[in-house]
Amino acid sequence: MDNLSDNLALGHFLKEIEQLIVFTRKRLVKGDAGSRRGKGRGISLDFHGHRGYLPGDDIRRVDWKAYSRTGNLYVREYTEERQLQVNIFLDSSASMDFGSPNKWVLARQVALGLSYITLKQGDKLSFYVLNDPIRVIRKQAGGKESFYHLLRQVRELKPAGPTAFSGITGSKLPGSGMTFVISDLFGEGLPEALDHLCSGGQEVAVLHLLSPQETDPGYEGEWKFIDLETGEARPVRLDQRTRAIYRVKVNEYLQNCAAICRRRGVRYVFGSTGQAPVALVAAATGIRR
Repeated sequence: MDNLSDNLALGHFLKEIEQLIVFTRKRLVKGDAGSRRGKGRGISLDFHGHRGYLPGDDIRRVDWKAYSRTGNLYVREYTEERQLQVNIFLDSSASMDFGSPNKWVLARQVALGLSYITLKQGDKLSFYVLNDPIRVIRKQAGGKESFYHLLRQVRELKPAGPTAFSGITGSKLPGSGMTFVISDLFGEGLPEALDHLCSGGQEVAVLHLLSPQETDPGYEGEWKFIDLETGEARPVRLDQRTRAIYRVKVNEYLQNCAAICRRRGVRYVFGSTGQAPVALVAAATGIRR
């Protein structure tokens, strides 16, 4: 995303996701005034119902038509509206810089798409880089203008080092909200990280990205596989038999990742780097296109 053509592509992508929203199943308990339905009663335009008048109630909320019919004082109640706190954890470990199409390019684009939607709809955004150590890029940012500051920062990021889910476990997020984890999940400690997020009142979505070369390598013959995060090398001979075994193992790995999420009520979305980013953003937000 460093030249004119990349900027035009980004602009087209943002236009494609313009109508999407970050969907959450939970009503919000905490947060500033906004457009999201909270658990309490507030002063939005979303009418909830009536209750009997109590000393100290705002006289402007008395329903005088109801009084003329019943002779009793009632006040109108409206649904409380709050801002949603959205947290994005983007895996920028060395293993993300792999594949054709490249995992890092797609992950970064999806993360920016979710950030754009969040800020456009008037919610708060915190953006974290998930490697060792974990870093905070933006903290409770608001307003569409914050997106362009974030864009410059994300463009400067370079994948390096190991994945560090322990950084999520040690994080303290600001209240309840919606959290997205965008990663290839090549790291230890994912269950503990999800437990930490869920116990803290977060609704969580995991976007699991892999390249086609990782799910079904089309190689034959003698190869040396090198772990991009540890540098460990392993010689492998690939033929039809070993490739079949590999595909079985990958399928077991994906099923295990999905099960870890499902047991915790976490939305799990698997994505190949060959997929369109707008489809992955829609799936991550819980909206089908």
